[in-house]
This record gives sequence, structure tokens and C-alpha cells, in this order.
Amino acid sequence: MRKRWIILIILVILIGATFIFVNQANQTTYGNEISTLVNEDDIQEIEIEDIRNNKQFRTNDQQVIHDIITKPSDMQLQKVNNPPKFDYTIGIKTSNSETYFIMLGENRLQIAGGYHHEVDQVNELYDIIQSSSYDWEPLE
Repeated sequence: MRKRWIILIILVILIGATFIFVNQANQTTYGNEISTLVNEDDIQEIEIEDIRNNKQFRTNDQQVIHDIITKPSDMQLQKVNNPPKFDYTIGIKTSNSETYFIMLGENRLQIAGGYHHEVDQVNELYDIIQSSSYDWEPLE
């Protein structure tokens, strides 16, 4: 009887440890994901397209670039399988002529065609764009 309890306890611990490991493997931050793609100093321009309202905004202003790249760095993300509904496309153009895209929805995002991520709490990047006073132009 005692042997069964020990085996049961070991199984519960193994299942719990596996769950924690898998869960942590699916969690990341916006800062971690974006830093694997590009260094903020290499960014020449950011273009944001508001898909719902058919408008766009382009800038090479370093403060705006900093706000988009760095401010939401600590935003917690969870990898998910189903794609998000996108409201914005953010194009990040670098000094070596590469362009990376972030597809952004209210609760989810996808960075450079990689994993789909669900935002664990507040989507800071979405809020930055929503509360901005950017000089939007009609979408070309």
C-alpha cells in the first residue's frame, strides 16, 4: 500500500513538472521576441497600417520607434496555435534593407511570420497605437 502512494506521488510530481516545463516553453515577452529580429539602432523607419480604417502612418522619428520597439518589452506573451484577427500591420524597415512585420490584434500578435502569441494581460503595443496622435494618411 505504501509503495502505491509513493508511486502515485512521484507520478503527480512528474506530471506537474511536465506541465510547468511545457507552459514555460510557450511563454515569452515582446522584448525577447523583437530583440531576436532587430536592434533598435538598426531601424530606419516604421510603417503602421490601420487595416480597419484604411489609413497608414510612416515615421523615422526615434521616439516613435522607441515607443513601438521598447516600451512594451515586458509584455508577457503566450504561444498559441490559432491566428489572431489583425487590426494593424507594423512594418519595421532596417538599415540593411530588411523589413519585418508585426501583425497586431487587440489581444494577439504575430511577429515576423513566427508564432502566434496571445497577450497575457494588457496589449501595451496595441494601446500605444490606439492612444497615439500619429499623422495618419489614407492607405495607398
